[in-house]
Amino acid sequence: MKTQISIREYAFGIFVMSLGLIINILYWGYKPRTHGMSITEHFNMNPEAHLLIILLIPIMMVVGYQLIQERRLRAQVEWVKFRAEQSRKKLQEFFSELENILHTVPAAVITTNGDGLINFFNRRAMEYLGKSEKEIPGTRIWEYFQEPEVRDTIQKMLKGELNEKTVNLEATLPTGKTVQLSISAVPGAGGKVEGVGVVASLLDITRLKRLLEELGETNRMKDLFLDILRHDLLNPAGVINNYIDLMLEDAKGSEKEDLLAIKRAVDKILNIIEDAAQLARLEGIKPEFKDLDLDTMLKNVIEDFEPLLKEAGIEVEYKSPGNLPIRASPILYDVFANLLSNAIKYARDGRKVIIEVEDDGENYIIRVKDFGVGVPDEFKEIIFERFKRKEKRGVKGTGLGLAIVKRIVKMHSGEVWVEDNSPKGAVFVVKLPKSRES
Repeated sequence: MKTQISIREYAFGIFVMSLGLIINILYWGYKPRTHGMSITEHFNMNPEAHLLIILLIPIMMVVGYQLIQERRLRAQVEWVKFRAEQSRKKLQEFFSELENILHTVPAAVITTNGDGLINFFNRRAMEYLGKSEKEIPGTRIWEYFQEPEVRDTIQKMLKGELNEKTVNLEATLPTGKTVQLSISAVPGAGGKVEGVGVVASLLDITRLKRLLEELGETNRMKDLFLDILRHDLLNPAGVINNYIDLMLEDAKGSEKEDLLAIKRAVDKILNIIEDAAQLARLEGIKPEFKDLDLDTMLKNVIEDFEPLLKEAGIEVEYKSPGNLPIRASPILYDVFANLLSNAIKYARDGRKVIIEVEDDGENYIIRVKDFGVGVPDEFKEIIFERFKRKEKRGVKGTGLGLAIVKRIVKMHSGEVWVEDNSPKGAVFVVKLPKSRES
């Protein structure tokens, strides 16, 4: 598309501009001679007519100039029209692409004018509203929501009475769907929102809400079950255990062996109840962090397990660089109590447990090494999950101890894993940051 006039058009304009001069040259060069007069004498014969002939020079110059300008202006207008048409096509393509995108998004999208009348909606909106493409245009958006709060909010937004640019609500549609409704005002000239319109996006949360209700019911059932464990089972099991202790005082021979077997089973039940209750508490509490000495905590754990270690014939070797200040919760004690308890249960044959602490600058790395049967590679991750323990034969335990360890370590933004020990056994590694936000 050209933006300037052509050489031919420009030459034609120059010709028109010079036409008056050409006529005068031809006229004044020929006419006076045919009458045998000078130019002045010939002019004086009819001065008015001859003056008009002379005025043709400026008149034709003006006409030619205007002709050139008109051609130039016409070319510029054609160029502007061409560019406007290009812009219109690009804008049309953009809106077409935007409409296609809006039709594919998982949320329903609805726009209105300043009166709240719907002027655009995507396919998802038709599905949500339960209306056809011909039924929705021109209806007021708040007619589709059961809550009066939606209508009031949209009307206030259209009047410019709300300070919030976007309002989020939970609403119910006539189709029974529960949606998360996000309403935003459409700004007009100068940022003014009054009377311009709104954009609303609707996301179906019916299934999510139902799942949350089911989860809430599941949590209530879990709490009830744990309450039964802690009270309705723990107390009777404790009474049974006490009676067994009394009976053991006078029991002999096979009767004593039977009572001891019963006591081991009751102890196992008590351990299961206590571990389950502790794990449940950990999932529902926010620990209080304070300044502690990890070295003192580890020494206390070893000291508290001294009777069990002596009974199992296990020696504990403790290696620490000294004071180990850490920002932690006192429940961190249970991590090392569980790990040492596991070492006693699974490393009796090794006769030795090594607990060593490494300071890498930002973290403490605690390793609890035993020389027992070890942990095969395929079990190195699942042993930290609830009720997934490699082997239970002949060993007291619930399968919850390492799950408790993992939960507490995660609460401290730490990590826990297990490695192979040399020549045999397992190394449980706990990595804890020294400091954290309380």
